[in-house]
Amino acid sequence: MLLDMQRRGCHNVSFITPTHLVPHLVSGLRLAIQGGLHVPLCYNTSGYESIEVVKLLDGIVDIYQPDFKFQDSTIAARFTQGAPDYALHTAAAIKEMYRQVGPLNIVDGLATHGVVVRHLVLPENLGGADNLVRWIASELGTDAHVNIMDQFWPAFRSNEFPPLNRRITSAEFSQVMQWAREAGLRHFH
Repeated sequence: MLLDMQRRGCHNVSFITPTHLVPHLVSGLRLAIQGGLHVPLCYNTSGYESIEVVKLLDGIVDIYQPDFKFQDSTIAARFTQGAPDYALHTAAAIKEMYRQVGPLNIVDGLATHGVVVRHLVLPENLGGADNLVRWIASELGTDAHVNIMDQFWPAFRSNEFPPLNRRITSAEFSQVMQWAREAGLRHFH
């Protein structure tokens, strides 16, 4: 299927939240690569990965797209099930991803390899965007690419978890963009 997608002109193959399938993915991708698969392979993840899983992907994945939702594990524990150490594990996983493929490289408008860290801005800076942009600048460098997202939408039981019971304001989003500039990041949107 991957080789057929490549023949049809796909620019890349993106695997979304594939952690539970990594052993099978690695086996299948090795066969596809031996068969001539050469388009960039993207790994789209929540960011909460074990180092062992990320190391299995070394030399296979070209583009990582991890989320980094929370900078504070205490806050993360309130809103994530079974991930009280979210910030610690996510930071380590992203650093390993970056070690493997480095900053995002774009050729003729298409990404070829690298990391794009995504951060969903939450009301009242619940995700710690101010700390996140400083962490990225110091740990990954100011050339790191960051997708700062403003589309948080309160749903399901969000009314039980203020301040997640409302959308972010334009002022909150503007503040995060200002923090990214102040941190010295050069590639954020």
